[in-house]
Amino acid sequence: MLVFWEDLFAASIFAAVPIWLVLRAWRRYQAVSWTTNKEVFLGRSVLALLILSLVVIVVGGVVAVVEEHLGVMRTIDQIAPAPWKIAIVNVSICAGALLIASQMPKGNRDVVRARRSMVAAGMYLAIAWLLIMSSPH
Repeated sequence: MLVFWEDLFAASIFAAVPIWLVLRAWRRYQAVSWTTNKEVFLGRSVLALLILSLVVIVVGGVVAVVEEHLGVMRTIDQIAPAPWKIAIVNVSICAGALLIASQMPKGNRDVVRARRSMVAAGMYLAIAWLLIMSSPH
């Protein structure tokens, strides 16, 4: 049982970086005084896509650790699509977030900082999903 908690702790450390990056993007988004509805829509769209990808990676990690040690989720494993298929979808989601972030207008310093942090979070998540997709499991 101790190995289970050690693996869960290791998985949470792996998830800490993308969680921190998305939270940083969220805080910087909140700090900006947006001038148009288009800017607000673009910022919220990027954050929604990043949060969606982050939730999938965290839930997938928890399911993988629990399944490996307890074996209680075999039915979920049979129902869920293959990890590489999920990774392809999430790489596309991250690419969409990066594309939308690139369309955000460059404004004052706060807007640039928010946009930069959104791009950093999107790039990190895309790389993480590419690593998951290349995993042989």
